[in-house]
Amino acid sequence: MLRTGGTIENRVSDPTGKSAQRGPEPRAAAPGRDPHIAIATRSGALVAPPSNRIYHFGPYRLEALTRRLLKAGEEVALAPKAFDLLVSLIERRQRAVGKAELMQLLWPDSYVAESNLTQTVFVLRKTLGDTPDGSQYIATVPRHGYRFTAPVEEAADAAPAPPGDPEPVDTTATAPLPPSTAAAWRPRLVVASIALVLLVSAAYFAITPSRDTPNAAAPRAGLTSLAVLPFKALWAGGDEAEYLGVGMADTLITRLGNVRQITVRSTRSVLDATKATRDLSEVGRALKVDYVLDGSIQRVADRLRVTVQLVDVRNGSPLWTDAFDESFTNIFDVQDSISKRVAEALLLNLSGRDRAQLQKRDTDNIQAYQLYVRGRYHWNRRGEADLRRSIEYFEQALERDPRYALAYAGTADAYNMMANWSFMPAREAYTRAQAAAAKALAIDADLAEAQIAMVFARFLLDRDWAAADRGFQDVLAKSPAYAPGHQWYGIYLASTGQTEKAVAEVRRAAELEPLSSIINSVLSWVQYLGRQYDEAIAQCRATLEMDPNYYAAYVFLGESYEQKGMYAEARESLERARKISGGKARDLGALGHLYAKSGQRAEALKILQELERQSAGAFVEPFYVALVHIGLNDTDRALDLLEKSQQDGFPWMIHWNVSPRLDPIRSHPRFVALLRGAGLVPPSTPRTP
Repeated sequence: MLRTGGTIENRVSDPTGKSAQRGPEPRAAAPGRDPHIAIATRSGALVAPPSNRIYHFGPYRLEALTRRLLKAGEEVALAPKAFDLLVSLIERRQRAVGKAELMQLLWPDSYVAESNLTQTVFVLRKTLGDTPDGSQYIATVPRHGYRFTAPVEEAADAAPAPPGDPEPVDTTATAPLPPSTAAAWRPRLVVASIALVLLVSAAYFAITPSRDTPNAAAPRAGLTSLAVLPFKALWAGGDEAEYLGVGMADTLITRLGNVRQITVRSTRSVLDATKATRDLSEVGRALKVDYVLDGSIQRVADRLRVTVQLVDVRNGSPLWTDAFDESFTNIFDVQDSISKRVAEALLLNLSGRDRAQLQKRDTDNIQAYQLYVRGRYHWNRRGEADLRRSIEYFEQALERDPRYALAYAGTADAYNMMANWSFMPAREAYTRAQAAAAKALAIDADLAEAQIAMVFARFLLDRDWAAADRGFQDVLAKSPAYAPGHQWYGIYLASTGQTEKAVAEVRRAAELEPLSSIINSVLSWVQYLGRQYDEAIAQCRATLEMDPNYYAAYVFLGESYEQKGMYAEARESLERARKISGGKARDLGALGHLYAKSGQRAEALKILQELERQSAGAFVEPFYVALVHIGLNDTDRALDLLEKSQQDGFPWMIHWNVSPRLDPIRSHPRFVALLRGAGLVPPSTPRTP
C-alpha cells in the first residue's frame, strides 16, 4: 500500500514494472451515462448507454449524448474532462459532490493529483462565466468539494442513438438470472475471464516496447516536435512538489530545445495545455507535436524515483519508458540520462555541439536549482505579484551560485515583463533587464533567453532600430525554433510599418506555440497596427476561444471594433476587459478614449477621475491618460502627457508612428518633433530577412 495525500491506495505491478492503481469497487457510472438503463453490444455484453438528457441553465443548453454545450445557439468549446465535470455536477446538483467522488468519475483508471480537478474546475468556471445574477455556476464547498448552484431545466431527447452505437436491449434481458441459472453460468464466466486476461496480456506484450529497447517504435523522419509535460508529483508535497514537477519539465525543455533537430514547446504552453486534461493524445494534438514526454516523481526523504515515457501521439504507444532511482542531490544525473535517452529513442543524428547541449548543466548547486525552479514557476504565471516573487527567487538562486546564467536570464525576463505590463517605470525596469542579461551572456554567450532579453530591452529603451533588426535576426539564425524571438521580431516589424512581414513572424511564433494566448493576441495586435481590422477581430475571437478570459484579447478586439466605428461592440469588449483586469490603467485608457470618441463625454471624464485616483497610490503610465484627452480633443494636454511618457521610457511608444489612435494629432508640430527627437521614426528601408 502507498499512502498519498492522507489516503491509502492499493497498487499492483504490471508486466513492465510500473505501478497500476487498483480502483475502488464498485465503480460509479461514468459522467453522462444513466446507471439505471442497460444496453447490449452486438457481442451480447451489457453496458450503460450515454444519457439522452438535455439540460438548460442560464443561457446554456447541454446535450449529454452529443457532448455539446451551446450558448444562445452557438457551440462552446470545452475540453473533454471539463465537459465530463459539468455533466457530473449537473446530474448531482441536489447535493455537494466530494472531491474524491469527482476524481473517481473523471479519472477512474488513472492516478492523478488533486490539482488536476482544481484546474479543471477553474477552466470550466472561466468558460461558463457568471450566472445572470452575477454568482458562479460552480460553488466551492469548503473542505469537501463542489456544488452546481444554478437552476436547471431537464428534458429528454427523443433523437435516436447515432449509427454504430450499441442497440437497446429489451428490458426483460436486464432482469437478474434465476439462482440456478446464475450458478450454472459461474464456471463459464470464470473460464471466459481467464481467457480474456490471457488474451489482453498477449496483446499487451505484442504491442508494448521494452523499456530497454528505445527504438521499439519507428520515429518519424525530418524535424521532430516534442512536448515535455510537467512531471506528476506522487506525494503530498504541497507547493514544493508542484515546483519540482514543473521544474523538471522546464529543465528538459531548455536542454532538448537546444538541439536543432527538435522543436520543443515552451513550459508556458504545456502548462496551458494540461490545465484541463492529462490525456497524452489530447495534449499532443492540442500542441500539434509528434511526441509527448510524460513523467512522474516520487520522493521519500532524500530519495527520488522518476518514471518517464516517450509517447507517439499518432497511436498513443510508448516509444521508450524507463525509471530512475537516485538521491535527490543526483537529480542532475537523472536529467542527463533522460535527455540522452530521448535523443536515442528519436534516432537523432547529433552533432558534437548538440551532445554538449544535452548534457549541459547550468548549475551543480541543488539549492540554487530549486530556487530557480520556483522563480520560473512564478514567471510563467505573469501577474505582477508573481513577477516580483520570481525576481526574489532568481536573486536568491544567484546568491548560492553567482555563475548561474539561467537565473540571470530569468531576472532579465522578469524585468522586461514588469516594464511591458507597466508594473513599474519602464526605464528603470529595462535598465535592470539589460544588466541581468549582460551578466548571463558574460557566462554563456549562446544562451538564447539572455540574447533575446538583451535585444528587446535595448530596442525598447534605446530605440536603435538598425541594431535591433540585426539582433533579432542573429538570435533567430541561431535558435530558429525559439518562439519568443519570432514574437518580438514581429512586434519590431509592426512598429516599422512592415505589416506583412510582422504577421508572418508572429504566425511562425504561433505555429511553434499554438496554445499561447499571449502570442495569438500579439498577432491580432500587429494586424491592428497594420490597419487590418477585420483580420484582427477574427484573430481576437480565435484567441478567446482558447482562453475566454484573456483580457488583452478583449482590449485588442475593442480597439479594432472602435476603428471600424462599431462602438457598441467596442464598448462591450473593453468593459469585459475592465472587469477581468479589475480596472487596470491600460484598459481604462482604452475605454475612456472610446467613450470620448463616441460622444460620451461624461463617461470619459469619469474614467479620467478614476485614473487620477489610481495615480495617487501607484504608478500610472501617462500614455493611457493621454489617450482619453486625445479622444476629448484636448490636444495640448495629451501632448504634455505623451512627452512625460516618452521621458519615462514608455516601451510601446515604438508604435506611436503607426498607431491608429494617434492619427488625430499625427500632423501636429509638437508630435512630429516628439517622434523625431525620441528616435521614434524608424529607417525608411530597414534591413529585411
